[in-house]
Amino acid sequence: MISDICSFIRYGENKYPAAYFKSGMGSVTIYSNGKYIMQGLKTSEEPNLLFSTLKKELSPPLDASLFSPPIICNLVCLSSFNHSIDLNQLLLTLQGLNCDVIYEPESFPGLILKEDLCTYNIFSSGKFVILGCKSIISALNADSLLLTRNIL
Repeated sequence: MISDICSFIRYGENKYPAAYFKSGMGSVTIYSNGKYIMQGLKTSEEPNLLFSTLKKELSPPLDASLFSPPIICNLVCLSSFNHSIDLNQLLLTLQGLNCDVIYEPESFPGLILKEDLCTYNIFSSGKFVILGCKSIISALNADSLLLTRNIL
């Protein structure tokens, strides 16, 4: 098992079947099939930097030539309107615009707005999460699009 070879890798078999690698810039969840997920990164350069660090730390016990470099599949971004939002009113407005929207406060405290290129989770505090973007540029565009709409 990799956690037996590398003391900095933690394996949570009882909680979740994956190994965890943490560094100063983020963390990596490594699955037994060889796939991995990077979390907590703040810039577009950090995935490659973290990948290089991971490769250095995991070799020689593992053959680093077999590692595949990271690709961005899903960015999760946080933004804010800087004011509170009446989610019931927003739901009615978005439904009137034929948007794909869900608001069920009994099961999730935010309003979910699904767009073609991303999904928004909007909270009454005015904060919102942008999910599903594949690039920093599309995340920035998604942020600008929501902030400039006249629905809030």
